[in-house]
Amino acid sequence: MVITLVKGSWTVTRLNLDHNHVLLPTELTKLLRSHRFFSDDEKAIIRSLVKVNVPNRKILAFLSSLRGGEEFSSVVETDISNYRTKIQRETGCNDMTLVVQFLKDKQAQDPLFFFSFDADEQNKVRNIFWSYGKSRVAYEHYGDVVSFDTTYETNRYKLRFAPFVGINGHGDNLLFAGALLSDETIPTFRWLFRTFRSCMGGKAPKSIITDQDAAMRGAIELEFPETIHRNCLFHIVSKAEMYCGPAFNKIPDFGRDFYDIIYNSLTTQEFETLWKHMVEKHKVYNLRFLQIMFDNRARFVPVYFKDNFFPFICSTSRSEGMNAIFKDNIGPTSSVLLLLQEFDTQIKNIDERGNLKDKNKAHSMARLHSRYNFERQARDLYNTQIFFRFQQIVKAIGMYQIEEHQKDKAYMVFKSEEHAVNEIRPRKYLVLVNLQQENYICICARFQKDGLLCAHILRTLVQLNRYTLAEKYFIDRWRPVEKTNIRDASTKVPHNLRGGSNMLRHNLLSRKFVEVVSDGCLNLDRCNHMLKGLDKLHDEIKKIPVRNQSRSNNDVAEEDYNAEQNSASHGETAKNERQQLNGDGNNTSELASTQNTDHSSVIQLDSLKNPDLVQAKGRPRTKVGNSKRWKPIAEIVRTKNR
Repeated sequence: MVITLVKGSWTVTRLNLDHNHVLLPTELTKLLRSHRFFSDDEKAIIRSLVKVNVPNRKILAFLSSLRGGEEFSSVVETDISNYRTKIQRETGCNDMTLVVQFLKDKQAQDPLFFFSFDADEQNKVRNIFWSYGKSRVAYEHYGDVVSFDTTYETNRYKLRFAPFVGINGHGDNLLFAGALLSDETIPTFRWLFRTFRSCMGGKAPKSIITDQDAAMRGAIELEFPETIHRNCLFHIVSKAEMYCGPAFNKIPDFGRDFYDIIYNSLTTQEFETLWKHMVEKHKVYNLRFLQIMFDNRARFVPVYFKDNFFPFICSTSRSEGMNAIFKDNIGPTSSVLLLLQEFDTQIKNIDERGNLKDKNKAHSMARLHSRYNFERQARDLYNTQIFFRFQQIVKAIGMYQIEEHQKDKAYMVFKSEEHAVNEIRPRKYLVLVNLQQENYICICARFQKDGLLCAHILRTLVQLNRYTLAEKYFIDRWRPVEKTNIRDASTKVPHNLRGGSNMLRHNLLSRKFVEVVSDGCLNLDRCNHMLKGLDKLHDEIKKIPVRNQSRSNNDVAEEDYNAEQNSASHGETAKNERQQLNGDGNNTSELASTQNTDHSSVIQLDSLKNPDLVQAKGRPRTKVGNSKRWKPIAEIVRTKNR
């Protein structure tokens, strides 16, 4: 079609109705670019689904169902991917601005919420730390043991994600805090551990388990000098399998002896004697990694930590499991804001799972396996999941026989011939007894490590016709935590709803409105009456001044929190912490204190810049000149098998 301007008017001067291209079938016309679009409502839906990291294919399936099926949908997965990219780019330039606002909002909702930034001289973010109020309270009960590990590919800046993972009273994972780190050096880890300790009222964990990172170990020695530090057993054994794999395959019984000595030694002297005997027996003097393992045995071999509290854990698998959950929903292109939102989701999920198990403990009762009174005691006192662990120990009693070594004082417990058939070497457990003081000690030290008595002690008690345990053997760590909700005497409003806790007050009002709405919607008269009343109430509420309560209530919350620390030495830490939470003491949203190894400064939060892209550790995977990255045999085999 040609249009020409003739005497001031546009006139069609030529028209050809024949198509100059092949016409598409009717079922394919929906795929033309002009037909592929999202409505405003669909864009809002996509944003919501992207926020919780729903995959593109599932978003497409959901939109297709809204349109009546795939045959009526004109969009393809590429359109979803492009719109997702557009959403992610919106946070590209102002990611840190959104992060700061997110953290401020959390602090306004939760007076005990804690966050801290570390920036360079150009005000570019290097490290971020945050912790929720519930996590800090949980640390008071369960901060005796921490699993710590860093992971990669959780954000577009390649910052290392470092969650502090604990174990709650049900034996499940807890998130004490999270951090994003620009590198893995001693100064950075020192900043992180110092900030963590300050956040937790000056209290360092009693035990911590990490990988073998030298910088991490050095920082822990400096910042947590009293903490028992243990390396991940799984990582070290995996390296042994990689470096010593050919020897395991060629030398008969070498692998069997190796695992038995590491996992089943009962004393450090036994471990060292058997290890040297293994090296001589199998003539593996030339395996350098075995010598490295032996030199560092006190850092990872279980027997060296049997008297320390590391419940149900000998590796960083809890941290790695938590990292895997995060990686299901975030990836290398995710913004820091998306990571924080995912962290927030996981905090809520953990809290809900804990509440469900608390409810089950209060309203249900597990079945008993035996008639021993100590099993009944465990059911009544322990959380249900911990009781199930104890019940498995009770079930194992029948596998053991007992010999009296010294009447009412010492006994030898060992597996019956039938149950010991698969054991590499016979093993006897010495149990010491003081019946008057009700003290029982086993050489396996399970009570010291897990807080649960072992089958060897229980078998001894059955032999002595002692079926009731003293309360001291049911430690508070595994018992239900009493939750009280203190209310104001005049208003009946819970104390935790006072001050800056906007979210809690919102939830309280929402539940109340649901009750009123249920009655108000039954007919038109009720509905109109309720609407008029709400308009009137809304006008009255607007007349009430909104005072800035965040400062005073943060003070109250911090004072309540620090009052629980039971140590006068925490006073200065609490003071510094309050400065970090509230900035200069007048405006919680403007400033955050930060300590670096080189200098101390005050960061202007409103002008924080996005971090630089962090260089990955190790040799690049890409080809450099004529050389390639060296790959161990195990990695080559795994790659070929894919």
